[in-house]
Amino acid sequence: MIDWKVVLTIVAVNVAYVSAFTLRLILLIKGRRRAAALLAMLEVFIYLIGLNLVLKNVSDPFNMAAYCLGFGIGVYTGSRIEEMLALGYLVVQVIVDALDPALPGEAARGGLRRHGVGGRRAGRPAARHAGARQAEQRTPADGYAGEAGAEGVRAVA
Repeated sequence: MIDWKVVLTIVAVNVAYVSAFTLRLILLIKGRRRAAALLAMLEVFIYLIGLNLVLKNVSDPFNMAAYCLGFGIGVYTGSRIEEMLALGYLVVQVIVDALDPALPGEAARGGLRRHGVGGRRAGRPAARHAGARQAEQRTPADGYAGEAGAEGVRAVA
């Protein structure tokens, strides 16, 4: 007989554990050591709860499947949480066919600051802009890319 309460608890605990693991790893990469250390303590506590549940009920394959399902959902959930937090910065290199004087103003209104000297790439005018990832515009069509303002110019992360 399947104990659905245990199965659902294992899924929920593993989602929480893997989401915390994903965020802790991102915090470490971003150099936020103290926050990562605090999150690691919570992460290990959650992990031990889940491991204890699975080991007590190791004879039921549904519990193993629940652990695997929770792991996969946790990876997805952790990446979505990081996306919502939008930690870090975005650097955009804009290469256009012809220089449009309005383009820097459009980029600034979109939350980007000019970063680096304009130059030429493949004979075309180019400039680099930087901004917080939180200011990044996302569209369903391109996932991470936002429109840079001038027609035909896309800022790709």
